[in-house]
Amino acid sequence: MSAFWNQKEEGKNNAEEKKTAKKALIKKVGKKDVKSKKQLKLTAVQAELVSRTLKRPRVSEDTMNKQAEGKYVFEVALKATKNEVAKAIKALYGVDVEKVNVMNYKKKGTKFRGHIGQTKAFKKAIISIKEGQNIELFKEAK
Repeated sequence: MSAFWNQKEEGKNNAEEKKTAKKALIKKVGKKDVKSKKQLKLTAVQAELVSRTLKRPRVSEDTMNKQAEGKYVFEVALKATKNEVAKAIKALYGVDVEKVNVMNYKKKGTKFRGHIGQTKAFKKAIISIKEGQNIELFKEAK
């Protein structure tokens, strides 16, 4: 029976920890900026959308040159749509997306030392953002 009572007490402690964390958030952010429960769930949905759609930024000489024009290149999920990519970029970086171009790359056969294989299929998205805004992909070393 004691194990049963300990589980109930642990559940109470977790609920109390959540309340104290929320109070700390209110103090840190300020009461005006605290969102309702519905909006807090929306941020969790946005985080899930970002993790599901965006894989990683594509880094090459060409993509670095495109960044000067306000275009950023990301590798995205194969089933991601243009609207999902735009929403994920806006949620993650807080920039206004003007245009999204998407390219699908299919598998290709390869040979290496007598072994036959295939390259991976992937989807690449070029995101154009409004002038004056930028995305900081890499933090500068101090």
